[in-house]
Amino acid sequence: MALTSSQIRAIPIGEIENLTTTQIGLLRTTQVTALTSTQIAALIESQIVSLSASQFGALGTVQMAAFSESQIAALSSSQITGIATTQIAALGSTQIAGLTGDQLAALTTTQISPLTGAGIAALTHDQIAAITTTQFGALTSTQVRACRLTS
Repeated sequence: MALTSSQIRAIPIGEIENLTTTQIGLLRTTQVTALTSTQIAALIESQIVSLSASQFGALGTVQMAAFSESQIAALSSSQITGIATTQIAALGSTQIAGLTGDQLAALTTTQISPLTGAGIAALTHDQIAAITTTQFGALTSTQVRACRLTS
């Protein structure tokens, strides 16, 4: 018998931290969406990477906002390519600054569009250099002005 959403939300943080990557990978999408923002924040990088693209794609905006910069940096390319624009829009500038160059380059033009000016301003020169010409062409004038193009 699978754990209910209420049972998932009742799992103490210490127990969340002790879940194996196999156990995380076996969670149903409905169980992943039941995780609280505090539980999400307690996940370690290996647990985050073990989330499938569909599990990760099911996360809500409150859950996305709970990720730390280092947790964001741990995301796999399949998780990045499956991320919804609403999930990207939920990320703060600190989280966006956690995106690696490879992760930024993996974003589609649709996915890059919800990045805020503050989020783009948080990117380093190397991160901005990783943005493809196609992606750069999809940025709004506000987003372009936010780019720090000097090192």
